Amino acid sequence: MSGKHIKKNRKFLHIRTMYRRFLNDNDYLSVISPEALSQITRGNAERLAQAEESAEMSVVEHLSENYEIERELYKGKYIAAYDRRISFPVGAYLYYEGQIHEVIRSISGYKAPASVAYWEESSDPNVFAESTPGYSQFKTYRPGDMVAYNGLCYRCLAENGYDFGNIRLPMASGWLEAYPQPWVPREYALWEVAEFGGTFYAVTSVEGFDANLTPADSPNWGEIAEYDPQYNGYELSDHEYVVYDGRVWYPEIDVNADEPQAGVNLVVRDPRNYNLKKHMVRLAVYELTKLIAPNNVSTTRIKDHEDSMKWLQDAAKLRINPQIPRKIAEDKKGGHGLADGDLSGRLRPVEESVADMNPSKSHVLSRMVTRKQGGPKIAHGAIRGAGISTFRLFGYFISFRNRHIRPER
Repeated sequence: MSGKHIKKNRKFLHIRTMYRRFLNDNDYLSVISPEALSQITRGNAERLAQAEESAEMSVVEHLSENYEIERELYKGKYIAAYDRRISFPVGAYLYYEGQIHEVIRSISGYKAPASVAYWEESSDPNVFAESTPGYSQFKTYRPGDMVAYNGLCYRCLAENGYDFGNIRLPMASGWLEAYPQPWVPREYALWEVAEFGGTFYAVTSVEGFDANLTPADSPNWGEIAEYDPQYNGYELSDHEYVVYDGRVWYPEIDVNADEPQAGVNLVVRDPRNYNLKKHMVRLAVYELTKLIAPNNVSTTRIKDHEDSMKWLQDAAKLRINPQIPRKIAEDKKGGHGLADGDLSGRLRPVEESVADMNPSKSHVLSRMVTRKQGGPKIAHGAIRGAGISTFRLFGYFISFRNRHIRPER
């Protein structure tokens, strides 16, 4: 039992904005210095969001017809910052120390004692996990809400979730309750607990124990401290007592948050489309300079803006390959082969499976069909006007590119 566990009243402040950013501040350093960026924004981070929203509108306007641009943008919009309350599975992406990292070993968040039952497994035979929304640590739940988690359905019994600052995974606790009795003058065993004067105590030593001294006066008793979510050194012991919601608890599993460490459970890796990021930055910087001095935009920014708009126009007309998954026509979904205009030019699996993540990670499966339906093993499709033929052979796509195809900008 440790006396270092002191509970503090904390309010979790959640700043909500109308626009989720695809870019981060570091992305701008490829085209502008930190000092110049600071001068343009003048300390107002909202200007970045405004500029990026304008840039995104241009991107979506040009690419939404033929490409899964919205899903590609989600890859950057739903990368969450590291939070000790959140458990991140392998394959998730998060911001840590200003950089985007991929989780290579699962990272567990801390687990607080639960004085009430937050979830119960659904007993309704007409409720199925396949048709029930999945549980998310970034959502807020109220009594009666249904979620699917680990293949089972659960009903919410008490308010919990991200906005409440009280994230509760279904059926995951980590603490057991101790049941102290009111103190009476008798002999107590080591680590036995008792309540005296509205405070909980535990016997920390039996040497020279005096049964007539109250826990408040005896050196053999120690006051049990409040649970502190910021403390990360709770021991896995049956006498590591804490007080939570007026009751005494001790851990049955490791209840501490895993420490993020590069090379141990994290690796620096960015899932966002490089071309999309590059041109979004150029367009956003141009919009930023227009906000400050609309009649004094530098020639460099104007040229970058023109180049990026030309890239968007060429991609919209399928003249170049932006490395963004193509949209599939409704009558083509479920077919075999490759979608028109996917100039991948490389050997790749038919389906690149990715881990389905909470909103901190939003991946896309590259689904492809050909113009002409082929057999289940081999399908051939010639892309009109693109000078490329594609074959599907034993689960792989092989693309043969002619020299006259324009290279990607």
